[in-house]
Amino acid sequence: NGFFDNINTGVYLLSCDGNYVYGNILSGNYGSNSVYGTPQASDSGVNWWNTTTYGNLWLDWTGPDTNSDGIVDSPYILTGLGSQDYYPLSFALEITSPANGSYVGSPIVGLQGTAISQLDSKLTWRNFITGGSGTCIGISAWSAAVPLIEGENEVEVTLSILSMYEVNATITVVLDSIPP
Repeated sequence: NGFFDNINTGVYLLSCDGNYVYGNILSGNYGSNSVYGTPQASDSGVNWWNTTTYGNLWLDWTGPDTNSDGIVDSPYILTGLGSQDYYPLSFALEITSPANGSYVGSPIVGLQGTAISQLDSKLTWRNFITGGSGTCIGISAWSAAVPLIEGENEVEVTLSILSMYEVNATITVVLDSIPP
């Protein structure tokens, strides 16, 4: 489920107990943005905002996740009677190879990286210079073979959920196929 851009809280549990609320995506509710400010949910009862392994994806609370286990290191605090999501989901992407600004001699570069998402996700790449695009292989450890043209190539990798929310990583790779 997704709760997006509501003027008030995205989820408001009033005078109820014993509910489990997890596996949801909350973004832009009650004026929230990419930085935690006003909680996106309120709970006036005794309810659980996570299972024993994961909670919800709060797009104003996606890190840090220092051990890369897919769970943000600190709970998400809700308004109400002290309810918390003890296992908020993280959402992150990194290109680990090649380094930004690398020179390569082959017209196809192998990209590698890591991604963190416990929800149904899609990982794609796009070369802005050639207009080429494709799907990466894997999610947590991913790879892609990206065709290049001579000179600088700007390549963006995108991790998306629900085709609505995404995180991007971009590098420049230079194809220099003529040896010095």
